[in-house]
Amino acid sequence: MKKKLIFGFDISTTKIGIAILNEKEEILQSESLIYPQENLSLEEKAERFFNRLMIMIKLISDKLFVESDIVLIVEEPAKSFMKGKSNPQTIAMLQRFNGMCCFGLYHSFKVIPKLVNPRTVRKTLGIKVPKELTQKKKKMFIIDWVVEKMGMMFDKNGGGKNYVDGADDEAEAVLCALSEIRKNEKG
Repeated sequence: MKKKLIFGFDISTTKIGIAILNEKEEILQSESLIYPQENLSLEEKAERFFNRLMIMIKLISDKLFVESDIVLIVEEPAKSFMKGKSNPQTIAMLQRFNGMCCFGLYHSFKVIPKLVNPRTVRKTLGIKVPKELTQKKKKMFIIDWVVEKMGMMFDKNGGGKNYVDGADDEAEAVLCALSEIRKNEKG
């Protein structure tokens, strides 16, 4: 039986969290790709994403990659408006970019990516984020969970819990992949 590599992705137009786990829940590679403030087209951003992903795969080992079944898990893009955070143009752009990235993943791996809702991911993993937390504190809660449960260390700005930009996206990518592993263990 072939081994599995589970890829998790948290895709947005400013940052992409990427995580690659094996079926033993070990993190083989993870990072966040942060796009500079320069005016890049969505197509240029997608190209940078795929170039970075191919480098990450090489770091794992071409042999392991070739000898493994690949599972691609992508966090669903926002579908509805959130007061003060999104408008129709933002939702359309997120949907478009997510679609471009999913097509690129399919084209690269010949595997259809599975879209997962972030709430479903958290439910599968038994993560209960307190509703009263601010958006920033909710992100910190998720990062802290990944640090505690997965033994993962994120770079920090000045120590403490002041994580670098993109740590939340990387943590969400880890959760996407991990939820797929745990879902398959149960079912």
